[in-house]
Amino acid sequence: MSRVNLESAQNNIERVTTNLNELQQILSSKKDEVSTKINEISGVLSTYFKQADELNQLIAQEEEKKNTNTAELDQLNQKLQELDHNKDVFQSEISSRQKDIQ
Repeated sequence: MSRVNLESAQNNIERVTTNLNELQQILSSKKDEVSTKINEISGVLSTYFKQADELNQLIAQEEEKKNTNTAELDQLNQKLQELDHNKDVFQSEISSRQKDIQ
């Protein structure tokens, strides 16, 4: 090979090497950017799941309160029905005794 061809080949190799180094730096920089974004997203997701867990616990507590309140309301309704029945019985007895008195 001639000296000119060798120099040209050497220059080409140096350009390719330079381009590869630049590409490696760009890829390394992009990798760092992607890693940073992944860490940010992981933090956001972690916060989201923590908040979702807390909300689920609150919902479960409220469901339990609702069930307790419903049971208490059912008991109170039953007592109210018993009182209404007793009132009707007493009113009937009062009416009957009033008729007896007259």
